Amino acid sequence: MKIWDKEAITAEAKKYKQRYAFQKGCSGGYHRALREGYLDEVCEHMISPQHESGYWTRERIAADAKKYSTKSDWFAVSATAYKAAKRKGIFEIVTAHMPLRKPKR
Repeated sequence: MKIWDKEAITAEAKKYKQRYAFQKGCSGGYHRALREGYLDEVCEHMISPQHESGYWTRERIAADAKKYSTKSDWFAVSATAYKAAKRKGIFEIVTAHMPLRKPKR
């Protein structure tokens, strides 16, 4: 069992570029840093996966959707674009090229 002190967590966090990856790859260290109040400090080198407000325009959403052949693939890889399409009311338009899923029996 690994002992998660601040030094060990800092070293482990340096292996990751995003907080989500750190949380998935080292949940013990991530949650210890969160609990102890120094998560921001050990993650300061990480990039934010979020786009600035207004990034997902109709054109960007449509271009992103065209990369995928199914709605589930699109959601799995680009959930923010998928959700933006729903929020903007253009989901059906940008997914028109994707086949309808057959109901399971």
